[in-house]
This record gives sequence, structure tokens and C-alpha cells, in this order.
Amino acid sequence: MLLITLLHLRMNPPPEETRASCLGLVFGILACCWQRRLGCIAFATLGVGFLGGIGFALGTAVKLFVMSSGLTTNWHSIMEQTQGLFVNSPWLKSVVDAGQVWMESV
Repeated sequence: MLLITLLHLRMNPPPEETRASCLGLVFGILACCWQRRLGCIAFATLGVGFLGGIGFALGTAVKLFVMSSGLTTNWHSIMEQTQGLFVNSPWLKSVVDAGQVWMESV
């Protein structure tokens, strides 16, 4: 709070700028994949995006469900670890699937 209010230092850009740059990056990846006919990479990109979004929501849901039990712990850490599991699992599956498709094409 001190860095933001007194020194006007912002660690992250506003959400609108972040979303726009992420969306531009995804469109750039998909355009490159379309140009080079890399359908498996485009599919992996979209799969990780959609399944990662679902994982993000599930991580928060798990945190809220366990918080309702009345236990006291570092809930932010629980949420981050759960989201890491839910986001990285589809990433790994997509990369393995893309590798298998690529190996079959060689």
C-alpha cells in the first residue's frame, strides 16, 4: 500500500492492459500456428486456456469449501497449490498429446 499511494509504484498494470496483452499473445500464437499448419500446438494452446480457466475456478471453489469447515490455515497458499494442480495438469496433458501427434507425423 505504501509503494502504491506514496511513491506511485505499481507492480502490475491495470487489468484491462493485462487482458489485452494476453489476448494479443494468444491470437499471435494461433496466427503463427495457422500459418505454419501446426494444428496440434493451436489445440494445445486453446485446451490449456479453457481447462486452466476451469482449474482457476475450481481452486477457488475448493478453498471456499474447505474454509467453511472452520479450520484455520493459510488459505491463500491452499488456493495457489490447488490452482497449480488444476492448471498444470491440462498443460502437461496437452503437451504430451501434441508431442504424440508430432511424433506420428514424422
